Amino acid sequence: ASGWRRGHPIRPTRMAEDVRREFVVNTVLDAVAPSHAREHLRAQLSSDLTGAMGAFLDDQTTTVLQATLAGDVVTCANSVSFDTSSTAQVVLTKLRPGPLRPNDIPHAVSVSSMAHSPVSALYHQLRQVYGPLLGNDARGDGAAPVDAKLRGLVAELEAGLGNVLRLTGGVGDLARVNPADSPLVGIASPLDEFTLWSEVAYAKDVSEPTRRAANEVYRAFEPVKERFERLNHLADEDVLELVDEVG
Repeated sequence: ASGWRRGHPIRPTRMAEDVRREFVVNTVLDAVAPSHAREHLRAQLSSDLTGAMGAFLDDQTTTVLQATLAGDVVTCANSVSFDTSSTAQVVLTKLRPGPLRPNDIPHAVSVSSMAHSPVSALYHQLRQVYGPLLGNDARGDGAAPVDAKLRGLVAELEAGLGNVLRLTGGVGDLARVNPADSPLVGIASPLDEFTLWSEVAYAKDVSEPTRRAANEVYRAFEPVKERFERLNHLADEDVLELVDEVG
């Protein structure tokens, strides 16, 4: 805030002078800061000790800013890495080269979070956001529909990421995983579980007894699988009947 002191105007703070910096700081805080530590972390971000935020705002060639929260410390960098000891991470990306301009905010800045692993972050972005948009023939550049081959490649990538996430949690080697020890962090719906059993049943790196057992479970689920696929279109009484049947 501005004002007067001993007859001289008080200059606004650097944050108030730069709406770009204010936008970046608030975006990072909204993504990673618990409410009780917000002001403490705001002070750390505003100090920009590493210079990463300044580079993101003003450098011609710097297009990425990653903020990582670990304990009560937030650090910024201009390259992306995954820190397994962190509480949360968020990545801001400029969608055009050059300094960030006030009128670029917010439409020319992409924001992505990584709370578990890069595999998990990408999978959920594809599944919940970009996959449905592409599947609905969304226009990728505002002019032409997205090519069907590209949509197929995205769907294939999503399926592969989901497989890794369901069996490893996104942080392990798929070839070395015992399905019985899977963390199951990718199981968010009944259909995810059906898919898991199908993947285990046909996995090459799984023992024959495990494959047979998984195949039996998958076959037991088959009668209700199609109805779960149409869950959003079922009448209320059909949903209740399905719940009773599965229970």
